[in-house]
Amino acid sequence: EIAVATVYLAGNFAKVRPVGAPEKDWLDILGNPDVESLASVCLQIIELIVDRKGVDRDAFQKIKAEINRLKSTRGGDDAGKQPPGLSDGPE
Repeated sequence: EIAVATVYLAGNFAKVRPVGAPEKDWLDILGNPDVESLASVCLQIIELIVDRKGVDRDAFQKIKAEINRLKSTRGGDDAGKQPPGLSDGPE
């Protein structure tokens, strides 16, 4: 799950489109992982990175918004919830 999340984040952060886009998106390429797990791991990674100096917070906010969109369109019953301890912005 961590490897899938890092590939997903790297592809989105670098603005790389998967081969076969727009018919295929990153979830298709990564084997349709569980969206809730992917979102949870991605958001935790973002929280760890975003506090460093020199990080483009706007880019991470866009990725966070995309993850939340995925959760709402492809997620399950918990589509709007974040894992415990994660916030929408810096503290």
